[in-house]
Amino acid sequence: MTYIGTISFSIYLTHFFVIHLLMDQASILEKLVGGTTLVIGGYLITMAAATAISSLTYPMIEKNGKNIGNYLLRYGRKRIQGQAA
Repeated sequence: MTYIGTISFSIYLTHFFVIHLLMDQASILEKLVGGTTLVIGGYLITMAAATAISSLTYPMIEKNGKNIGNYLLRYGRKRIQGQAA
C-alpha cells in the first residue's frame, strides 16, 4: 500500500489518459459484456492500467523532476546565502 502512495500523483496524472483510451473502446465492450459488468470491469481495468503506466512514469518523470527541483532549491539557497554574506 505504501507503493501506491508513492506513485499516487503519477496515477492521478495517467488515469485521465487511460479513461480516454477506454472510452474509445466502451461501445465494443458494452456489446460483449453489458452495462453493470462494463462499469465494474472498466474501473478495475482503469486502476490496473493506470497503476502499471504510473510504475513506469514515476521513476522516469516524477522522481527525476523531484531531484531537479531539490537541486534547484539547494542552488537557490546557496546563492541567497552567498549574497547575504
